[in-house]
Amino acid sequence: MASKICEQAIQPNCYTTQPLSGRGQTITIHLDPPFRLVLWGDLKFELSNEMIRTILDTFFIERGCWYLLGASMTDPDPAGLGSFIRETFPSFSPRHASAIAAVLVYEGFVMFRGRKPIELKKIAGREEMEKLIAEEEDA
Repeated sequence: MASKICEQAIQPNCYTTQPLSGRGQTITIHLDPPFRLVLWGDLKFELSNEMIRTILDTFFIERGCWYLLGASMTDPDPAGLGSFIRETFPSFSPRHASAIAAVLVYEGFVMFRGRKPIELKKIAGREEMEKLIAEEEDA
């Protein structure tokens, strides 16, 4: 599960987590609402609230349904989040989906189960979605 070990005493707008596979390098997230700077190995990218809302509203269409992560670089599942990320955000690859999924789990937007395959389910409600919008408007 997600590790909440962070330099929070040093950097209160930062947290770390692990890939949902339980393997690999630590993912570090610096918060500057409505953006997150995500650092994972050689990946460094911004994840905005708008992107998160797009993922939650467009990929996770039905609450209560489990969806595949499908973040393989060589053969991502066409129905998985990895393919959705690649198609929706052209500068991103299915690998980004692994880090994004870990962020979504850590921040309470989705839950996950399994290791092979990893499946995701939306748990965010109206309150969480409204918070994302409010942060965008305040920026």
